[in-house]
Amino acid sequence: MVPVERAAEGISKFIREQAEALGRRGAVVALRGDAASSVCVHLAARALGAPLVLALLMPEVRVTDPNELNDSMEVADRLRVEYRVVEISSVMGAYSLAISDFDPQAAGPNEGLRLRTRMSVAHYYGGRLGRLVVGVEDRTRLLLAPDVDLESDVYPLAHMLPGDVVALARLLKVPEPILGKPLVSPVADGPGGGFKGDEVERLLQALVVEGLDAEGAERRTSVPLERIRWLQRRIQSNRHRCEGLRVPSL
Repeated sequence: MVPVERAAEGISKFIREQAEALGRRGAVVALRGDAASSVCVHLAARALGAPLVLALLMPEVRVTDPNELNDSMEVADRLRVEYRVVEISSVMGAYSLAISDFDPQAAGPNEGLRLRTRMSVAHYYGGRLGRLVVGVEDRTRLLLAPDVDLESDVYPLAHMLPGDVVALARLLKVPEPILGKPLVSPVADGPGGGFKGDEVERLLQALVVEGLDAEGAERRTSVPLERIRWLQRRIQSNRHRCEGLRVPSL
């Protein structure tokens, strides 16, 4: 990764240029109390000015951690960015009534509904206000998560691993409670009970950034070859997600 100061400048310039190119008068960011979305809000405010950035906080009762909402509010307040809380429980409840065989235990599909509900709200405000919808997905989520946002206008962090995002968050003085949150792996369905966040990052560094083969990644990381090959297959099946996205060139 390029030095964090240069990355911050490059991403801010990218957001500003994309807003101009697409004829948008500001930005909308779904803020979720983590490092990635906090970085996106910071850099959108730096690029376009805080008055032209809207942060959307979209909790669901009995699902969203209250700390996520509090952390998101703190980020918005520090930046003097306008924020709106859109509680999505009623929408999720409507899905459960409309889908005759809705399964509340189907964690993956239900999370997909939450993701799309939140993105629909973001696009509603983006269209209503004439603003850029900023995606907050990093490279790890794009390549490995079961479900991701592929409908935003721009993806400032699509080239970054979580550790890079945290380094950028530290530069931008994102609140410490957010920085202290563990890196969460988007791969819970892998062999042996899934992968830990730091394990995923080491493997992506070896396989994607450095371009090592499975055997080279095994030597570099000491992760068993069978697990590496499983992750390689997941990466290969999701590479199409990164095609055609508007991302910064750093």
